[in-house]
Amino acid sequence: MSDSGFSRRRCLATLMVSGAAINGWPLASCADPASRPHITATVFSPDGKFVIVGSQAGVEVREANPQLSLKNTFTVDMDSVHDLCFSPDGRWLVVAGGSPSEAGEVAWIRWPEGKLDHQVTVHDDVVHQVVFSPDGSQWVTASGDEVCSVFRVNESKPITRFTEHSRAVLGVAMLPDGETVVSGSRDETLRVWNASSGESIRTLHNHSRDVMALACQPSQSGLPVVASASADLTIRFWQPTIGRMVRFAKLPSTPLAIAWVQAGKLLAAACDDGSLRLIDPIKVSIVQSLSVSDDWLFCTAENPRQPGQMVVGGTYGALSSHQFKS
Repeated sequence: MSDSGFSRRRCLATLMVSGAAINGWPLASCADPASRPHITATVFSPDGKFVIVGSQAGVEVREANPQLSLKNTFTVDMDSVHDLCFSPDGRWLVVAGGSPSEAGEVAWIRWPEGKLDHQVTVHDDVVHQVVFSPDGSQWVTASGDEVCSVFRVNESKPITRFTEHSRAVLGVAMLPDGETVVSGSRDETLRVWNASSGESIRTLHNHSRDVMALACQPSQSGLPVVASASADLTIRFWQPTIGRMVRFAKLPSTPLAIAWVQAGKLLAAACDDGSLRLIDPIKVSIVQSLSVSDDWLFCTAENPRQPGQMVVGGTYGALSSHQFKS
């Protein structure tokens, strides 16, 4: 585990499940609802049996049942958790976050043992997202220090760094070729990079406010497609290898997190009005909408084994599950 040279509290998730519910599904709770930490990251385990949840309280493992029953907790040495993801081979659960304006941390947990293997400091501000190359040989970070970094697996020193953004980088995506990276920033741009050389290939300028999140569409025919969510109330669909914006959807509220669902046929957007919306990327229309909360939603994920089963996390410990119609 890395020694960052400054003291940060060790986070341990201690939230328990209560009887409170939204749309019939349980929420994480504690005595004072206003004191519950926001749920800022969630992901299903590769076998679809568990939901992993991240917050300022740390990391929880919950069973993927209607009760979202608490199964286990992990200790991670970081003040906040911003992202959770699994390596392509399912052997590693990666926890990304850190301490604002101090350090960006990435913790590697052996799965399914749930044992912390190591933790590294990789940036000077929190890490907002980590993605893997399709073959699992590399991992890429997006950080609040305005930088993206590319690492080889099992290494903590970057092989390349992308430094041309002028504000925090909130999202990153690796294209199926394993060589092209797309990043999205609060500077209102997307940038396309060569992962090996660090070369900036092009900049995409169509957004008029912060780019909040990116997601690469699962393999489809034709050119790769990346979706971007922005505070300008749009979801935009791009073909980044040719620098083309294909189309965009207008939303009634800000999308804070996005995820491709149903094998890439639809895009789910968790929004700041408490709604989870499914968007058709071809018709660029909202095909389903679910009112989950009366406050912000920060993260969403789909069960890889049960298409349409979604988990959504938001303010004050809100955590709910819902089955969208196919």
